[in-house]
Amino acid sequence: MRSKVKAMSRMMKMFKTLREENEMIVKLKGMCPDNRIPRGLLLEGSSAIRDALESFCKAKKWDKINEKRPT
Repeated sequence: MRSKVKAMSRMMKMFKTLREENEMIVKLKGMCPDNRIPRGLLLEGSSAIRDALESFCKAKKWDKINEKRPT
């Protein structure tokens, strides 16, 4: 019985990690041109995905200033 609980907790943790990374990838695809993520990004791992998402968010924030209409 104890091993079943441990196995279930590992499975729950694994699915949580997969779901979180999937959400980051979907957000990143929405920010990239042609809805494609940069080549090799998935092979670099979750930290690279997180870094790429942060850099796109920063660029989006900086571009927001440039896209304002003149007053």
